[in-house]
Formats: sequence, structure tokens, C-alpha cells
Amino acid sequence: MDSILNLYSVMEETKWIPVLIRTGFLIAGAYVLTRLINRSFKKQRGSHNINIKFLRSILNGLVWIIDAALIISQIPMMNKVAQAVLAGSGILAVILGLAAQESFSNLISGLIIVMFRPFDIGDRVHLVNSGITGWIEDITLRHTVLRTFVNSRIIIPNSEMAKEKIENSDFSNSGASAFLDVGIAYESDVEKAMEIISEIIGNHPSYYDTRSDEEKAAGGKKVKVFIRSFESSGIMLRASMWTQTINENFQACSDVRMGILKAFRTNDIEIPYNKVVVIPGDNDGI
Repeated sequence: MDSILNLYSVMEETKWIPVLIRTGFLIAGAYVLTRLINRSFKKQRGSHNINIKFLRSILNGLVWIIDAALIISQIPMMNKVAQAVLAGSGILAVILGLAAQESFSNLISGLIIVMFRPFDIGDRVHLVNSGITGWIEDITLRHTVLRTFVNSRIIIPNSEMAKEKIENSDFSNSGASAFLDVGIAYESDVEKAMEIISEIIGNHPSYYDTRSDEEKAAGGKKVKVFIRSFESSGIMLRASMWTQTINENFQACSDVRMGILKAFRTNDIEIPYNKVVVIPGDNDGI
């Protein structure tokens, strides 16, 4: 009975009921504030998505850090500790204490990524060291989220991401190119075949014209077709299929190959292939 009374006395002295009420208001306030921050940043669109997402993470982190310090300050015995944290010297001490921690390393690496922007949200990248290819989906204070071709997510710490060799298909210019190699028989009309390939590629709706204004004014050819080599089976022609983004390049190349195949058949241009010729033998000795 005495222990219960002593506990009740301690609780009365610390005024625990007002403390709990204030703590509840602080948590609710921080939750509402972070929701407002997230909602306001969702309305932002543009070429600096990676900066926006990282800034949002920083603001959310600051809200919860300050909220935690304020909650601690509600406890009388922790009041001095909270005041030290909120003071300038206290914040500096906390930062220096985190300097050796992996979390602080990820934070600094994230800031470096945002400053130099080797990629942006939505960019298709290939991590050379890891052999991973996908699209940048998000970046936080700790990690970067990569979405793969199979729609899975790979979570990569920012410190590891900063060390990666990154092949960015959308960096500066999102245009993508793929070689189209087509073989024709030696007996076929080479100039006609080159003209057909150039026309079909250039007329595709996804074709990305890479000519400069000066080349266009001078009447430079839209699509150039080259004789790549002379093979034992035929002549190999090569052209480049450019598209605005790498995502549409594969489908565009498929469409062009189908168009070339149909046009070659119409114009009696043969695509060489291996043939097996069976010569009937003399069956009299059988």
C-alpha cells in the first residue's frame, strides 16, 4: 500500500497527466505538419524532382527531430538535456557525434548527389559496378530507390550510390540510338535497298531527327545508310534508329524491321539466308 502511495506521489509531483497531453499534441502537430509538407511538395513538378524529394526528406526529418526534443523537454529531469540539444552548441555536438556513423555518411552522400545531379527522378540508369539497370524512383536522406524492369524496387544506400559508375540514358539529352543491320544479296539493287531503309526509318513516328539546323537548311539526309561490310552471304547495310527516349527505341526498331521486310519483298530485294540444296542421287545401286 505504501509503495502505491509513493508511486502516486511521484506521478503527482511530475504532473504526468499534463505531460502526456502536451506530448500527444506535439506528436499530432508533427504528424499534421509533415503531411502538409508532403502534400505541398507533391504539387511541385519540373526538372529538379530529385532536389524536391531530398528537400522534403530533410524538412520531415527536422520536424521530427525538433518534435522529439520538445517532447523530452516536457520531462523535468530531461529538461536540461533538451535545452542543450536545441542550443547551437548542442546541435553542433550532435552533428559531430553522428559524423562517424553510416547514417551521416548517407546524408552527406545524398547532399552530394542532389548538388551534382548525376541523375534525376525518372531517369533510366545502369549501375556499372553492380550490374543493375532500372529507373530512379525516389531519394531520401538515407537511400535511393531504383525500380527494375520486373517492377521490383532496389534500395541502395546513398553512400553506395555516390561510389557507383552510373550510365544515365537520360542525362542531358534523352535521345537513344540503336544500330539496324540488314543484309541483302549481292544480286539485289543496293541503292534501292538503302533508299527503302532510309525512308522507313525516317518516316517512323518515333524517329528522333538529330540533324542540326544548319544540316537541315543544307538539305542533309535525314537518315544515312552505310555499307558496313561484304560478307560471304551478302552485303551488310547499317543505319541508326534514333528515338526521343530509350524506352520507345525497342518497339520502334521492331516496327522498322517489319516495314523493311515487307518493302524488300515488294521490291524483289532478297535477304540472304542459309539454304540446303538436296541433289537426288543415283538409286540404282540400292
